[in-house]
Order: sequence, then C-alpha cells, then structure tokens
Amino acid sequence: MRHPIVLVLTLLLASVTNPLPAWAKGKSVLITLTCDGLARPIEIVDSVALGFQFGPWGGAFLDASSVVVAKPQTRLRLCEVSFYVQFFGDREAQLAYVLYYGYDPAASSSPGYIYLPGRGEPWYSLNVGTILRSGRDGRWQVAARAWEAEVMRPALARAGQANRAS
Repeated sequence: MRHPIVLVLTLLLASVTNPLPAWAKGKSVLITLTCDGLARPIEIVDSVALGFQFGPWGGAFLDASSVVVAKPQTRLRLCEVSFYVQFFGDREAQLAYVLYYGYDPAASSSPGYIYLPGRGEPWYSLNVGTILRSGRDGRWQVAARAWEAEVMRPALARAGQANRAS
C-alpha cells in the first residue's frame, strides 16, 4: 500500500518542479495584420508562420543578434501584428500577443523593424502576461530576416496583389 503513495508523491513533485515547456502553453492558430494602406486585415493561417519559433514564446520575429535601435528615421508603413493562441483546454482562440511591424515597401532589401509596446501603452499588459522580454519592451528592434522572408513579406505581397485585383 505504501508504493502507490510514493508514486503519487513522486509524480506530484515532478510536476511542480518541472514546469511545462513553452509549447505546452498553447498553439498559435491565427496571426492578423492590420496595416496602414490596406482596406482590411490580413489573416495568416500558414503552418510555417504559426510554428512555435515565430509565435509569442519562440520570439523568432526579433533579430536576436541585433541590439535595440533608435526609432527608425525613414517613413515606415506600420502593421499591428496580433497573435491568437488556442491555449490547452480552451475551445476558442484568444488574443495573446501584439507587436508593431514597420517596413519600407519601396526598399524590399532593407530590414523591417519591430516595436514591442512598453509600460503604459496599449497591449503591454497583455504581452507581459504572455511572456516577459526585459529590456525590449517600449523599444524598436530589427525584425528577424527569416520571419520577414517566411511570414511578413509573403503575406504583404498577397495582400498587395489582392488590392490591385479589386
């Protein structure tokens, strides 16, 4: 009779001391882009774009090798990028993280920039409730080239083609 108690206590201790990995928090199911100059938001449901690395916890939208930059001097087109996550145990997706992406549509070879809302700004409380990014909130940063190439630029190109077709 003592063995089941030991097993239960061991499992309980393991679950408390071994936190869930980030991917166990939830799965990105939708990214929406609300951009200057576009009539309606863009919805991204591509499996690559929704992969862990490009989501809120993976953070691969930021260029990890770059430092925080001053506000870009060029005039950027801005997109509000919203990540919707289906948390485990929930049926409905919830807004989990919001950032701003700025890019120069005339300079496709130039990097884009990411702005993470800072303390007191809209979306800050939501974002820090999802993940803390100390020293990065409220600042401009260079966008990761892979994120731009695989997520943002294709979505913006499709939206541009749709705008020209209508």
